[in-house]
Amino acid sequence: MTFDPATGIVSGTPARADSRQVTVTVADASGKKAATTLFWFVFG
Repeated sequence: MTFDPATGIVSGTPARADSRQVTVTVADASGKKAATTLFWFVFG
């Protein structure tokens, strides 16, 4: 799996079912940030 930060697209074929905790952080032009954490599940 790969993530393209320019487009925001996650692509690829997972090798197996799994789950991961992912933290997504964004920032605006003034430097203000926001973040959230989620669980990403891939079912095989």
